[in-house]
Amino acid sequence: MSEERVSLRWSGVWGVAAFGATLAVIVGVRLDQAALAAMVGVICGVGTSIPTSLLIVSLLRRKEERQGARSRGQAINHSPPVVVIAAPAGSQLRQPMTWPDEHITAMPAQRQFSIIGEEETKEV
Repeated sequence: MSEERVSLRWSGVWGVAAFGATLAVIVGVRLDQAALAAMVGVICGVGTSIPTSLLIVSLLRRKEERQGARSRGQAINHSPPVVVIAAPAGSQLRQPMTWPDEHITAMPAQRQFSIIGEEETKEV
């Protein structure tokens, strides 16, 4: 690249940085303390998550490269082996188990409720 393009690029970078700093100062002066604290918390949270995300991406790429190196040395098998296990010849489906009639319980007794603050009335 020519020197003119490099200096133009740096001028653009510095211009964007100056605009961002000016905007941050204007917004910071106009916001109240609670909103400013919330914004700083969000910015710090995002800032701390970036290195962790980059580390995870790096580790996943490294794992994929290792697996790719292993698979190059081995024959590629696209489908897993199919194993069929037949049921024993004498098995039949069992009928669902039912309760004998003697275990059927009657309906529970009707419950009685009393409302607090209401006069009691006798039922006839």
